[in-house]
Amino acid sequence: DMSRLGADDVLSPRTPGSDAPTPLLRLRKIRSFDNLERPDHMSVLREFYRIMEETRKLGQTGVREEELQFYSEELGGTLHFIRFETRRMEGAMDFVAANSLHMNITHIPCTGGGAYKYANIVKDRLGIDLDKHDEMECLVRGMQFVLDNVKDEVYTYKPSPKEAEEAEVETMRRKDKEFTLKTQLSSRTVKRSFPYMVVSIGTGVSMIKVDGPGKFERVSGSSIGGGTYWGLCRLFTSCRTFKEVLDLAEGGDTSRIDMLVGDIYGGDYASLGLPSNAVASSFGKLVMKPRAKDGVRESDFARALLMMITNNIGQVAYLNAIQHNVKHIYFIGSFMRHNDISATRLAYAIDFWSKGTMEALFLEHEGFFGALGAFLGSSYSITKRGGGGSPSPAHRNRKRAMSYEPETKSKGSHPPPRRTTSEVYSGGRNPRKVVENGDGGGGGEGSDDDGSGDDIPKTPRRTKSAQNIL
Repeated sequence: DMSRLGADDVLSPRTPGSDAPTPLLRLRKIRSFDNLERPDHMSVLREFYRIMEETRKLGQTGVREEELQFYSEELGGTLHFIRFETRRMEGAMDFVAANSLHMNITHIPCTGGGAYKYANIVKDRLGIDLDKHDEMECLVRGMQFVLDNVKDEVYTYKPSPKEAEEAEVETMRRKDKEFTLKTQLSSRTVKRSFPYMVVSIGTGVSMIKVDGPGKFERVSGSSIGGGTYWGLCRLFTSCRTFKEVLDLAEGGDTSRIDMLVGDIYGGDYASLGLPSNAVASSFGKLVMKPRAKDGVRESDFARALLMMITNNIGQVAYLNAIQHNVKHIYFIGSFMRHNDISATRLAYAIDFWSKGTMEALFLEHEGFFGALGAFLGSSYSITKRGGGGSPSPAHRNRKRAMSYEPETKSKGSHPPPRRTTSEVYSGGRNPRKVVENGDGGGGGEGSDDDGSGDDIPKTPRRTKSAQNIL
């Protein structure tokens, strides 16, 4: 959809009165957009748009998150989002090749481990080079762009009226529970609320402190993340996709597996303020059974494991927030997609541990920020808004003048090769009750396709002049 603007067009400013904050910089398209007017490019674009408009499930490997697509005034086009499980990469390439979506594309900006792992096979199958971008830099750039440009992007969970009433009369530590009322936060409420912590939960966990526009540092992480959960669920349940196991966990009962305070003391541990239903040991109840699996359903296992990993991530995030004096914690990543159980638990836990001084925040486009950041970094140059159109200075380290600012060439250096991009992004909305709150506090699923693709012919090499953007 971005083809409607020429390469030299300055992208339009935000509509007056819009709820989204005005970015400090504006974006200018790079030269590769010049190729979009060529007939061969336009035919590929038309087929691409047809697929985006008519299909939700792409082949047997990908799902288009149609509820997440949005028109960006800043970019002058519509962004579409597709997710597929990494282990289904070959099936995704089959779909691209079968629909000729790779035609006239020689380079795609990518980030993450897959940019390295699959570089050779993408080159062999599709004739496309993967241009590798720093993962953390892309994540922060993409996230900050969405915070600046998408209304109603940020949400959290608050106690429902009933939950709030119960909390007022509880005399000991509140029960092991969640906040369940999804509350959308105004963009004005959370815009540029530096510093903040980003907890990116994918296969593992990375924790990034963002001090300001383009100023960020990875401060901690954990090997216990989404990969841990999905790997163990594949081992001990019959689920074949990540979404299946999350749906399964919705009906689980952790009390069948977790040892509670009441299992040890026969009731509350009043002197420490622990109610009888507080978890004393995750999976501890299985130790006391003659046969560990007796009375345990797959759904119980899926939920107990999810709660254990979620609580661990939340605790580590909270301790890092204390250490780095951060009040707003964003939980993002593929693990959080459609994962209401973890989100509601994290919202409650951060509020409880911090005694209300910190807040867990979530984003609708979680899981897509790295891909979006790579796209922005390769496809646009940055100019200061109202600054005469001169490019912003290059900052080759991570502390950029704008968190979604791409690398620019240093004075006297040769210009970097123009990069191009196709669109296989990864990340729906949580189906919880939503309320509007303009004054609130600030702040991968896969499929069953084997995707061997052995019958896909190799694509002839194309020249640089054939570069294109989808």
